[in-house]
Amino acid sequence: MRVLRTGGEFTAMQMWKQRLGIVLGIAGALAIAAAAALSWHPAGVLLGLVPAVAIARPCYRRLVRFQKGAVGEQSVAELLARLPDDYVLLNDLVLPGHPGNIEHVLIGPCGVVVIETKRWPSTTAGPPSGPFTAA
Repeated sequence: MRVLRTGGEFTAMQMWKQRLGIVLGIAGALAIAAAAALSWHPAGVLLGLVPAVAIARPCYRRLVRFQKGAVGEQSVAELLARLPDDYVLLNDLVLPGHPGNIEHVLIGPCGVVVIETKRWPSTTAGPPSGPFTAA
């Protein structure tokens, strides 16, 4: 197996954006709290909690989702890397003008295969498992 592109840049950038959103959300909320406490009432600090939670919580959830997705993408890349040298693997391709990425493109004797990776929780209620699924 020849790996032409290792990948991970797209997911790393998305995680960086979510971390930035968390930091900016908390900083903005602290500024609101400080302004409310200074100009209105000391209990105005509580006003900063509402925007902090409203901004930071969705960013944190997306960050956790991207982190779990990165683990799944890495697992699939490691499984595909076991293929014989007849195959070429490209990971994490970003098409210009599109918001997402293509996790894996496998080129081999059978043709070109594009693989979208999803990491499901390990519960019995999840999707069916089989020889072609990865954790």
